[in-house]
Amino acid sequence: MEPEFSSLDELYKRVGPALDSKVRELRLHGYKYPDKKDIWNYLVKNTWKDKKNLLLHELVSDILYLDNYTINEYVLEKMSKDRKIEDGSLL
Repeated sequence: MEPEFSSLDELYKRVGPALDSKVRELRLHGYKYPDKKDIWNYLVKNTWKDKKNLLLHELVSDILYLDNYTINEYVLEKMSKDRKIEDGSLL
């Protein structure tokens, strides 16, 4: 029987060890920017946005098998957009 979660925050905490593992893997491969929240936000917005009733093992699998280059590019693009907004060039 799969556990049920009452909120995204509760689910985030439950998959925390998988997120930590992915961050360690990224660091070992020389990627310094993606953190747990970046990985989580990417998956919520891109991989899981239209899916329903995902099982815990599917979420963990998506985290662990997320392409390192893809998540790094997502973070670098986000940082670039944030910098442009701060500079006022995207208003």
